[in-house]
Amino acid sequence: MFSDGITHINIGLVWGWRVLSSKAPFTEGVGYNNEEFNKAIVLMTDGENFYSGSSFGAYGYLEDGNLGTTSSSAAITELNTRTATVCTNIKDKGIIIYTITFQVNSGTVQSLMENCATDPSKYFNSPDSSTLETTFRAIGRELSNLRIGG
Repeated sequence: MFSDGITHINIGLVWGWRVLSSKAPFTEGVGYNNEEFNKAIVLMTDGENFYSGSSFGAYGYLEDGNLGTTSSSAAITELNTRTATVCTNIKDKGIIIYTITFQVNSGTVQSLMENCATDPSKYFNSPDSSTLETTFRAIGRELSNLRIGG
């Protein structure tokens, strides 16, 4: 794996939430308050939220103003705010969030992802592939214990 490209963390997180929901577009999920099931999202990013004038992203072109601004720095701030809001809303539904930063040196993103996780023990910084593999094994063990213990 290598990190490269445009990142909109909140978009991936929203789609993960939709898959766990029992509402459209995916209706197979059990209800949020079903004590027989634990819902969990593993959110990994290889970069910080990014938006520039020359790149087409999930919100169109920056100059379209779809994030309420045409300024790259203000758009990035808005993406970070949206990411934090989605994290809070997901946790309020009782969904467990594990977060991973992969080859990310930005303290801002590491902080955003640590705060997004259900608790600090569910945030993992993986500077390399070996650490990433160890991280996924640890999360897998914890999820297995939740399933068996539930």
